[in-house]
Amino acid sequence: QYINSLMNQKTLKEIKEEDSKYYQLYSKNKEFGKDPFTDIMLQNYKEGRDTNNIVKPIIETANHYFDFTQTRKEKRNLEKWGKYCYKLIPEKYSVDNLKADMLYKAGKTKKAIALKAIAIEKMPYTVKKKVSFQHELELMKADKKL
Repeated sequence: QYINSLMNQKTLKEIKEEDSKYYQLYSKNKEFGKDPFTDIMLQNYKEGRDTNNIVKPIIETANHYFDFTQTRKEKRNLEKWGKYCYKLIPEKYSVDNLKADMLYKAGKTKKAIALKAIAIEKMPYTVKKKVSFQHELELMKADKKL
């Protein structure tokens, strides 16, 4: 219900419009490449402030939910949440990472490894769990349990 409430707050169009306005305001007199913090903030605001405020809790909840999924309905919920996040931010690294874990659990090892590698490559240097994700990739390559 929590995830559904996040997904139903506003239409995708409304979210994109608000994010675009905020990015235009924030990005005035700022350029990529001047300092790392500004680059990260510009990237986040380019993706969308509201968008990230929706995607982040969905992915955090989905990652916890993933550990306990057993039924088809539960798996479909995860897929639905991931698709919604992709609509907001296409190819977001955190969504790719979750999808890779789902593929691996479903026995689609090659696709999972490829997607996990892409997710790790897209992760900014500020992601604290990047080393953990790299370790998970190595476990996948060794065909071991995550």
